[in-house]
Amino acid sequence: MSNDNRKYIWQLRYGFAVAMVTLALLLTLLLYPLLHKTPGVLFFAAVMLSSWYGGFRPGVLATILSVSCINYFFLAPYFALSYATADILVLAVFTSTALLVSYLNAARIKAENALRQRAIAMAQMNKDLENRVRERTSELEQALEREKELSSLKSRLVATISHEYRTPLTTIQSSAELLEHYSHKWTEEKKLTHLQRIQATTKHLSDLVSDVLFVGKAEAGKLEFNPVHLDLEQFCQELVEQMQLLGVTNEIAIAFYSRGNCTNASLDERLLRQILTNLLSNAIKYSPRGSTVCFDLECIEGVVTLRIKNSGIGIPAEDLPRLFDSFHRASNVGAIPGTGLGLAIVKKCVDLHGGQITVDSVEEVNTTFTVILPLISKNVKALSL
Repeated sequence: MSNDNRKYIWQLRYGFAVAMVTLALLLTLLLYPLLHKTPGVLFFAAVMLSSWYGGFRPGVLATILSVSCINYFFLAPYFALSYATADILVLAVFTSTALLVSYLNAARIKAENALRQRAIAMAQMNKDLENRVRERTSELEQALEREKELSSLKSRLVATISHEYRTPLTTIQSSAELLEHYSHKWTEEKKLTHLQRIQATTKHLSDLVSDVLFVGKAEAGKLEFNPVHLDLEQFCQELVEQMQLLGVTNEIAIAFYSRGNCTNASLDERLLRQILTNLLSNAIKYSPRGSTVCFDLECIEGVVTLRIKNSGIGIPAEDLPRLFDSFHRASNVGAIPGTGLGLAIVKKCVDLHGGQITVDSVEEVNTTFTVILPLISKNVKALSL
């Protein structure tokens, strides 16, 4: 409370005391025929009210004014400030009683204020305790939910690995046994076919392990973000060429277009490669042979927009909300192989860049993934020139 407010409150308290004594004086004068034997009754009431609502000091003021009024108007000699010897005891009793009442009222007010402050403090403590309990409960609920998610993730991980590993391992074992027992009868071309099958299957298993380890690091919050200077147009062009050279395009063309100045970006090269490789691989995997995947790069006003569009099976609307969950695959993929980790990896890489990813898909028509990233990272840890 400010000093001006305190001053105003005390002025009201003292004014109340003066008003009570004035009212007592007027009433006593009007009712004097009835109160001539006890003229101090109404003044005593004025002192009580003044101290009750104002405290000790307004009560003292009311006592002084009451004694002066009683002595001046109602005790002989009248209209004089001198005291008659016989009235000294009366005034002393009145004064001491009034001051005692004022003190007791002040003590009462002080005790009530202390109790009120204690009640407020207790209420605040209870509120703080409730907030802490609520926060702790929320933390425990989140931890429990997180534990459930991890348990579910672990179950899906085991199921996916057991399913995804069984077929490749069977393929490797079958080709190896055939080479062991029949290689002396086969032509070099047939031997090469089985060796290439083993190599391709081994690469598939290696990629699966890498994806699982990547997701594990992401879930544990151990992924590092190390942006470096990149010529994005050159980076994307080289990535497309590498995929075409490795034969992963599966008779599907990739049309790459670039707009804006993309030569001076600051992004994490490893994470960006994960984003583009997974999106392009998915676009190729779910497109019909002979079609074209459109890959657009645009750099405008400090923002990188990567847009990958294919024509193919599309994504059902009911699968879109869970599209970026680990091990989740759309319901229309059929026998097309996959682990359901690719888009989860993409989402985590985009989040580390502080960007966003959206998808627009029409089932059996086309699908477009749009990734928006800051051209220059705000928290650059290391820059390679």
